Amino acid sequence: MFGEINPAAEMDIRTLMSSWTRGGLLNIAVLVLVLILVRVVSEEVLVPPTRVHLNGSELKWTAGPVQDDVTYSVFYSNESSVWVPVPECDHTSLLTCHLSATRSLSECFRLRVQASRFRLESEPVEACSSHGSLCSPEVRLSAGPGSLTVLLSRNHSLFHEHADHAIHVIYFGAEGEELKEQEDASKPFRNLEVGRRFCVTVQFRLHGKAFGPASCKQCEVIPERILGGPEQKMIIATVVLVVLLVSLGVWLAYVFIYKHKWIKRILQPPYTIPDFFQEPISERTVPILCPSPLEERYDVVLSVTPRELGGD
Repeated sequence: MFGEINPAAEMDIRTLMSSWTRGGLLNIAVLVLVLILVRVVSEEVLVPPTRVHLNGSELKWTAGPVQDDVTYSVFYSNESSVWVPVPECDHTSLLTCHLSATRSLSECFRLRVQASRFRLESEPVEACSSHGSLCSPEVRLSAGPGSLTVLLSRNHSLFHEHADHAIHVIYFGAEGEELKEQEDASKPFRNLEVGRRFCVTVQFRLHGKAFGPASCKQCEVIPERILGGPEQKMIIATVVLVVLLVSLGVWLAYVFIYKHKWIKRILQPPYTIPDFFQEPISERTVPILCPSPLEERYDVVLSVTPRELGGD
């Protein structure tokens, strides 16, 4: 009869439609998976290197958690904001970069390191100087109760050549917070919270522009004022010494004013009679010279009459 469908043909049609459905779902699943992978790759962030520091002429850094197929590039910048790659350390798999050991002030560049993996690039990390050098300041910290002092020196070739055109710039703040630039680098930081950790980094500035790598961050804990601590012992010792010196001065003044005769008597050497004064006079060796009668100016005693004591 016209219009009837063969059962075999109907089965073929159903099989074909089922295969198309399964293929379409598979294609859709593959498309969704590709989109997810593209999104994940686009959102992946490469962790930058850490502890980027310059020690003399050697630049070192620590790799991030992902190390496979990761390379590192070193860039330098001098006064301008343009960063130029260092040819010897461009896309290297090493964690060090050796720079020129005989640099002059004109070669004091700022340095930074950037990680890259395939088409991903990390944020660049600027290098700091772990020790004072031709291009970086020497920094020492001294923490006291409620205060922190940054010890700096102008005995540096940069100040010798540029005088007041070169200055120290201090960045200061609590640990975990952003370090902020301080206006006066000569005064200590006071009224700080006891027991909290504060950090400092210092950089040269020449003619108003950053010069060379900054010093690496240094941190100190603000100590409490401890009874019997070194500072208090120093104060007590100073007070005792001053009291002793004042007392000694008053005693010496009293002695010199009121006891000067006693001092003279003590300081006067003892009386001594020479030994020859006690020797008997020899008549043979020492003649007795009698004066001439003409030279006498007194009466000559001719006789002596003894007189009893107590008599009239």
